[in-house]
Amino acid sequence: MRSPITGVVTAHSGVTLTARILGVTGLPITRASLTSVSWTVTDTVTGLAVVGGTGAPTVASCVTDALQQSDPRWTKDSAQAPGDDGRWGYNFLLTLPASLFVVQTRYQADVVFTPVTGEPFRVAFLWTPVRVFG
Repeated sequence: MRSPITGVVTAHSGVTLTARILGVTGLPITRASLTSVSWTVTDTVTGLAVVGGTGAPTVASCVTDALQQSDPRWTKDSAQAPGDDGRWGYNFLLTLPASLFVVQTRYQADVVFTPVTGEPFRVAFLWTPVRVFG
């Protein structure tokens, strides 16, 4: 079972989701290992999908074949302090538009990865935006 990925985001701003996603074999996903990726954003207070809060980007636009290790936005692990899997860096990056986040509430983005072989699996990203005053 995968735990939700949490983070800090600013209200009324786009949200960039990054993660190192391992497939059903325990190896990092690659473009060739997937047939599709889709996402849904839900307001967890109401339990309703956000208006316009679904999408299906191309696999190539959000998945990389090599772990990205020089992006300053990635701070989860590093060469000096790799993750529990002995790796570091991300292979999934997706930016959700600011227009989805007009209400100060708790959001969850569920990303569905459909592998070439095996069953689809989901990764959940959960956050409450930091309020802004301007």
